[in-house]
Amino acid sequence: MSTDTPPPENPKKSRTSGRFKFLMALVIVLTIAYSGAWLFGAYTVRTQIERAMADYATEVTSADCADLSVAGFPFRFDVTCSGLEVTEGDVSISLPELKATVLVYRPTHLLWFAEGPASYQDAFTGTRQQLQWEQLRGSARTNGWALARVSVEGEAFSLIDTLLGEREVATLARLEAHALDMPEQWNELTARSEIAVLVDLVGLETADHDISEGSVRLEAEVPGVPDDMRRWTLSTMVANWRDDPVRLISLRAEDAKSEVDIVGTIGTTNDGHLTGDFDLTTRNVSERLSAFIAPQMLDIFLGQPSDDGSYYRAYSLRDGVLLAGNLPIMVTPPLL
Repeated sequence: MSTDTPPPENPKKSRTSGRFKFLMALVIVLTIAYSGAWLFGAYTVRTQIERAMADYATEVTSADCADLSVAGFPFRFDVTCSGLEVTEGDVSISLPELKATVLVYRPTHLLWFAEGPASYQDAFTGTRQQLQWEQLRGSARTNGWALARVSVEGEAFSLIDTLLGEREVATLARLEAHALDMPEQWNELTARSEIAVLVDLVGLETADHDISEGSVRLEAEVPGVPDDMRRWTLSTMVANWRDDPVRLISLRAEDAKSEVDIVGTIGTTNDGHLTGDFDLTTRNVSERLSAFIAPQMLDIFLGQPSDDGSYYRAYSLRDGVLLAGNLPIMVTPPLL
């Protein structure tokens, strides 16, 4: 019988094995904890959306998803609403699918995508239309509770009247819209910022109104915006615009035949009425409207022709009254 004893266990190997087991256990615990946190986050997101739709519902309004899901584990929250339908009174809008996604490690940056066509119905007027597109997407980014950027982009839009068959009403090649924070205008004392707005529509065509190769470009600066989105209310904005009006840098619309340019400012009074001044310059608009509008009315709305063939009219808003030159032509309701 052998009396040889087994060799002693290597202490270094034993410590290495223990560390490996500890790391494996730690990884498993962290994975389970993270999975639980992700599931709780997904449940919270779904619950908040369902609560928002429930809060919107009244006797005449509703919003509902045929199927609402939250996926994207482990690094995203992908929220998909299939069969979205929003109703308000006689009007209903439906969308096959709306999807939003947020990265877990970048929760202040949201991307969304919409699948068409969107259907519009008005039971009172009998209107039935569809808006089709090849691509429609957008994004929103914040710095904490401060808005950094909101964007919407789309391509190849087509508006179809579906009341009797299908008739194409208008098409649009490209849509681009952005709202950007202007950090250089941030006022720490008033906790206000400014937002630059840019909207670009390119390739507008509509046979009903004889518009071809149309485009619209809007550039504006919106001051008096609270730097915390939780304080965004219409009453706050209106109060801020009393001293610092919205600046309409340029609103330009044109097609193959005509041009329209508007620049100016619009603010508010103490009781919420609109006030401001803006200039309207047009080319070959009066000629196109002369078949539908009396020459005297065109003179009021568009002014007299200049030497270069353009028409100019100064407009102003005084306590909600819109004036073409010195002639009041309409009253606008207060914003509050």
